[in-house]
Amino acid sequence: MSKESFLIIFIGAILGFIIILMVGLYTRLLNRKSKVIEKFEQIDLALQKKCEIIPNLIDILKEYFQDESLFEEIINARNILLEASDINSKINANLNLDNVLIRIFDVCKNNINLNENKKYQEMVKDFEEYNNKIDYAISFYNDSVADYNNFKKKFPLNIFIKLMKSSNFNFYNK
Repeated sequence: MSKESFLIIFIGAILGFIIILMVGLYTRLLNRKSKVIEKFEQIDLALQKKCEIIPNLIDILKEYFQDESLFEEIINARNILLEASDINSKINANLNLDNVLIRIFDVCKNNINLNENKKYQEMVKDFEEYNNKIDYAISFYNDSVADYNNFKKKFPLNIFIKLMKSSNFNFYNK
């Protein structure tokens, strides 16, 4: 075998190894990205379920309060959350809804009859439960985001990622 043939085979083997390595790393990156998306969908599902119980809350509150602006504020915050599509808008919309609900629940604390209502007590527990589920899902999402973002920093994948101009996922901060 001539030196030229050997050199071509050697360079081809190195290039083949690099290609296989990059395909393997890229596949691992895509798997991590899928996990981030899956964890985000779990947050989204919990947020949707939280939004689904708001009409029941409004029905209960209507028995005790006549202020329509109170109900409109809850409905508007809920609708903004349901219409949000990306992580940042969902973060902001959920925080807004939580702030509205905190104000509503503070007003409700002063209403003795409402606080004795079993449905209302169950509703408050449901909101606490959904907020706990959301917090739990957020922690898993943030772990997946950290894993994905850190994996992208590893050599030689970081060079490949820079060429692709890939961006990181944002953490969900509550």
